[in-house]
Amino acid sequence: MRLDRHGDVDTWRGPRPDLCRATLARNQHQLHAAADDLREHAWRLDQQAEELDALARAGIGLAG
Repeated sequence: MRLDRHGDVDTWRGPRPDLCRATLARNQHQLHAAADDLREHAWRLDQQAEELDALARAGIGLAG
């Protein structure tokens, strides 16, 4: 997502275009950081699920 490409001095007019661009850049940074955090959390959950599956398989093997 590159919304900042569409927000330059020819597009945004008024007393605060620089503030709008800075806000957009900060919001994009926060969005990308949140997406990275979600990917890391999903990876950790996958790892935990694999460990639980392995424990369940080992438990079934002991019971049989």
